[in-house]
Amino acid sequence: MPYTDKNGYVPHTMEEVMQLILLDINDQFNTSYSYDQFVGTGFYKFFYVLAQRIVALDTSFAEVYAKLQDYVRFMNEQINAPAVNPERALKILRTAGFTASVRPVTQDTAGELAFCVDLDDKLPNYATQKQRVLDILKTCTAGGIYFAGTETGTSILSNGQAMPYAFFLPARYEVSLKLTIHASASSGLAVPLESQIKQTLADNLAAMYRMGVDFEPERYFTVSRDASYAAAVKLEYQKETGGAWSDEVYKADFKDLFVFNQERMETVVL
Repeated sequence: MPYTDKNGYVPHTMEEVMQLILLDINDQFNTSYSYDQFVGTGFYKFFYVLAQRIVALDTSFAEVYAKLQDYVRFMNEQINAPAVNPERALKILRTAGFTASVRPVTQDTAGELAFCVDLDDKLPNYATQKQRVLDILKTCTAGGIYFAGTETGTSILSNGQAMPYAFFLPARYEVSLKLTIHASASSGLAVPLESQIKQTLADNLAAMYRMGVDFEPERYFTVSRDASYAAAVKLEYQKETGGAWSDEVYKADFKDLFVFNQERMETVVL
């Protein structure tokens, strides 16, 4: 049965098997049948059933080999897969009610894991919440991995060994927002109340913004989605009170957390 690196084992066809049988018959019985002559002989009828079985076995072998290749490929992926899946850890933390982010891996941080979890260390139940986070990190990661972070502690493995874990608390910024709306004279639509505009902006931020992601002002309030009554809109942010207003993309660290409040939102309609 022929083999190629691209297609693996390729089963013989019926004609190919019968051609091989023909060669053996001519050699064994000192005959010189052509294939067309062979088709009309008793030999052909006798060996046809055998050829069908050979083709069937070839096909079965090729299928088994293909499945074996899939299995080897799957096992190699399992072996080469990282011991830690950060996205899985983030999902479990979020399911448990924690807002979290993970530091992207760079050449300087290779071999380290760094999570940021939105906890308030001034609350009375902080110690309990901190231990819950440490226990979750234990269940989502392999033992012996180094964790970077300011909030450190241990969690007990199934063998009774206490392993160290850590995470960071977020850097919070009480961000102010200014939304400038240029009303469209041709739309014929009325501009909503300021409270309604602020609520739409607040809802968009709650749905789309996450800790540790770049803040892209143009994503959170658009003409097409939120303001068909407007010709143009511009959202600006002020990271710190008294700081400069900007509508540029803010390149966030994984610990950065913008905190929004409608009381710090300003709308300007032109």
